[in-house]
Amino acid sequence: MSGWALFWVVTVYTAVGVFALLALWVTVAGFRDIQRMLAELREQREDDPPR
Repeated sequence: MSGWALFWVVTVYTAVGVFALLALWVTVAGFRDIQRMLAELREQREDDPPR
């Protein structure tokens, strides 16, 4: 394999790997944020006096 072809293969695989890691990170962090938001809303509802 020529030098440029190897360079682009490594570049593409690296980019795909970084993209996959970032997508996983965003998914997990977003899930945690949603859980935290729902817990805060639940607390607000419990603390709010009935009307």
